[in-house]
Amino acid sequence: MLNIPAKGGCQCGDCGYVLKANPYVAYACHCQECKKLTASAFLTCMHVSSESVTTTKGQPVSKQRESDSGNTILTWFCDSCGSTLFADNSSRPGIKTLHVGSLEQPEERTINKHIWTKRKLPWIQLPDTDETYPEGKDWSKYYQ
Repeated sequence: MLNIPAKGGCQCGDCGYVLKANPYVAYACHCQECKKLTASAFLTCMHVSSESVTTTKGQPVSKQRESDSGNTILTWFCDSCGSTLFADNSSRPGIKTLHVGSLEQPEERTINKHIWTKRKLPWIQLPDTDETYPEGKDWSKYYQ
């Protein structure tokens, strides 16, 4: 379980934030966009209340793009080292998608849900007990 408040930031230390509330849901996304964003096999995410994240150091910059579903995604990252920190999705007002790898203690958060598994790399093995979804998932039932 994630200890709150939780601190996070970028690789070089120029940007930092604090998370002041527990996440609603955590998952790994195996879509092509997340693989490209991270230059990795998937992106681990947590949905949190936008109000629960406060920048404590530096000023992250953002880049806007349109997703395959037509939503506008605003990704926030460190202007010095390029590390991604979190994102905003036009389909989820008031919710911030925090990138788990940017936490100072990412090992405190267990990931047992996976979306876009139809795009999962073939060498990724998921536990049989994890929840898997071939495409995206509506997480709104968790936002309470």
